[in-house]
Amino acid sequence: MAESLVRILLADDSEQWRRFLLTFVKDYPSWQVIAETCDGQGTIEKASELQPDLIFLDICLPGINGIEAARMIKKTAPRTKILFLSTLTHPAIVQAASNVGGLGFVTKTDTLRDLPLAVEAVLAGQRFVSPRLLAQEPKGPE
Repeated sequence: MAESLVRILLADDSEQWRRFLLTFVKDYPSWQVIAETCDGQGTIEKASELQPDLIFLDICLPGINGIEAARMIKKTAPRTKILFLSTLTHPAIVQAASNVGGLGFVTKTDTLRDLPLAVEAVLAGQRFVSPRLLAQEPKGPE
């Protein structure tokens, strides 16, 4: 049985980072980048128009940031899964990303190691956070 194609929207303001991701995605024949955006408003519009399976979403986008964009995307493209890729790693940011519907959070420095696992988990509806970030998550009351 052939794997179904995963339609991906890349959302990052760095042209260099998007080029890196495009090269990385080529190693996964079932992943297909259907569009790229470089700001929050464009990401919301493309997500609504194309209804991708998955968005690789940066937090630091010009205009509307990735957290707010995700909140809006969940309203117009509710079946689209959101995987945040960011250099920001503060636990409050990771939690905010989860609160707006992001199922995954991968640090950009760990992309090579974590992205394939994150995509698999997120597409299955499971939460994925880079192991480096799990080590810094606040613990419950002592």
